[in-house]
Order: sequence, then structure tokens, then C-alpha cells
Amino acid sequence: MTHVPTTEIALIERWIKHSISVRLSVHWPLLHEVFRPDLTDRIERVTREKQHCFSAPWIVRFATNKTYYYPGSLEDYIYFVWAVLRCRSAISQAKEQNSGSIDVGPPSAIEIAQGDPGQAKFLGQYWLKFERHVNQNAYNKSIVVHADVRRFFSSIETPILTEQLLVHQAPVEAIKQLRQVLDFWKSYDCRGLPFLYASWPLSNLYLSTVDAELKKSGASTVRLGDDFRLICRNTEESQESIQTLTSALGKLGLTLAAEKTWIEQLGSRADNKERNRRTRQGIMKHGFVQPLLAQTLQYRILQPISTALLPKFRFPCHRANQQR
Repeated sequence: MTHVPTTEIALIERWIKHSISVRLSVHWPLLHEVFRPDLTDRIERVTREKQHCFSAPWIVRFATNKTYYYPGSLEDYIYFVWAVLRCRSAISQAKEQNSGSIDVGPPSAIEIAQGDPGQAKFLGQYWLKFERHVNQNAYNKSIVVHADVRRFFSSIETPILTEQLLVHQAPVEAIKQLRQVLDFWKSYDCRGLPFLYASWPLSNLYLSTVDAELKKSGASTVRLGDDFRLICRNTEESQESIQTLTSALGKLGLTLAAEKTWIEQLGSRADNKERNRRTRQGIMKHGFVQPLLAQTLQYRILQPISTALLPKFRFPCHRANQQR
């Protein structure tokens, strides 16, 4: 039987019940199980290797034609979060070495090292920090390249990710655990990482080599998740930065989303209007009612009402096809 300290069980529960985790999991049909009184017992059963049979993941297709997947059961979710936390020292080391101030996304290197998901309750708090960093580091009338990776979470290659974990000396058993669950989901055509808050540290690790190459090239860059901002002095410099970014992403099997990659001339009223339009579009994709209903599940008295209303305010979610 595997010995798992009580503190580790508490960390797993904190990650699963963290505000950002709850809001990102709003389309997951088993979300209400996170707030059941027996959550700690279920975590203990999984971590002590008494129960972690995987089931087909859930898929949700947003109105914007984006598709994400989630674990098939709460036990799968627990098993995945546990694997990530077992690799936290390696993830923290990579983030600290390669990213520096370039990555403003959650959680911070110190928080990862401690196994903590962070204090912020909404991703919007990180977006404010993101925009503030760009404004503080931009030159007068400079050019900012807005670059986004195409289908980032589903394009992450497990062999590359596990190799990065090995390089940074993550525990071999933890890497095997992570590969086991990711390979199972891949067998249902759910590739890459599930759209969970616990996937963010792994996604930051995956992009740490891109951060390192951009920093080596001298490009002034800031990143939140897979959203990059390249701060340039002129058009020529912006083109060079885009080429560096494209090349670095290509080594990881990633490409830029052309429809989301655009150049903003700071001070231009037209470009400022375009930025606001794109920001509103991103906010509306996930809506407001769903996250608020998900948040209310933590209050037992509101659970029956919220559980009944959630299906009416979310996009269809279905089991992944079992065809291999």
C-alpha cells in the first residue's frame, strides 16, 4: 500500500476545489461531486491505490467551435491532479529557470513548489496582471504582436512532456502515472491535456523551452498560458519575433492560430477598438451565469438549485466515442 501523507491529500483536495478549478470545470457533468462530503475519502482511496479505474472522458464543444475534454470520473480527476503534484518540484524548477518574468500565468513558481494552486479566485486577475505588464514594458508608440497557439491543450505531445519532466528530474513513478492516464484518454481520441486548472503547470512546463528561446533572442515578451505578447520597436522587429516564436513552437509540434495572431500599433484608436472586441469575445465564450452557478455549489444549501440549473446554462457535454 502506498503511503500518502495527510498533507498531500489536503493539497489534492485544495486543487480540485480551488475557485479557478471549479470555474474551468463548469461543463463537466460530475462537477457537483467535488462538493460531496465524501471527497476526502475518495481522494484517499485513489492515492492509496485502492481505486483508479479510468472511464471514458467527457467532451464539450463551445459555440466558438472549440472542443475540450475533461476526466471521465472524479477518481480520474483525482489521479491526474495527484500525478501533477508529484511532479511539482520539476515543474517549478523549469518555470524558474526558463520563464523568469516572461510568464505571468497561474500558479507562480513558488506556489507550484509548495503544491499550492494560488490565491487568485478568477483567471481575470491574471489577465489584469498580464495587460499591466505589457503596458509597463511597452515603448512609446511601439508594436505589440498578439499571438495565440492553435488548439494548444489538445496539441501537447505526451512524449515531449514526459521527456521535459525527466530532464528536470521529476519522480519516475509520477511520470509513469501521468503517462498512464494521458495515454488512456488519448485512446479515446482525447489528446494532449484536459482543460483543467491542474493542466496549467504542465502547459507552462511545455512552453518553457519557447520562453527560453524568446529570451535568448532578446525579444521582449510576456505570456499568459498560450497567449503571447511580443513587444517590438518597429515592424521589422515584430516580424523577426514572430519568426522566432513560430520556429520555437514548431519544435514542440505547435503552430500559431493565424486568425488570433495580429499586430497592434499602440496609440492607434482602431487597434485599441480591435483589442477590446477580441477581449469581449473571449469573455463571452465562457459566459457569466455558468461560472457563478458552479461557484455556488460549494454552499450545501444552494446545491440542489444550482445542480438543477447548470445543465440549462452549459453547452452539450458527452462521453468520448469508444472507437479505438
